[in-house]
Amino acid sequence: MTFAERIADLESKAAIMPNPQPLKRTLFIDEVDAARRLHCVHYEMCVTAAGKTHWESFHCGDCKVEEELSVEDLRKQADGLMASCANRNRVLAQDV
Repeated sequence: MTFAERIADLESKAAIMPNPQPLKRTLFIDEVDAARRLHCVHYEMCVTAAGKTHWESFHCGDCKVEEELSVEDLRKQADGLMASCANRNRVLAQDV
């Protein structure tokens, strides 16, 4: 790929914005994988947007973003979640 082709590719991807769509009901746990792109680089932003607009739930079906989190970013995200859960459990244990 030439430099010009690479720039054009990056510009076309930059123009694609996430497009979460509201749902009128909460998803069942077994529906989440089919309705949402959990590994998308914009997933957290879409969750935040859905919460701020008070949507019951949302789906990613109409979204054109194709970029996913790298394995390293997924590990960082998992580590952060584990640390958050451990901290929560410590706080709960102190309240007992």
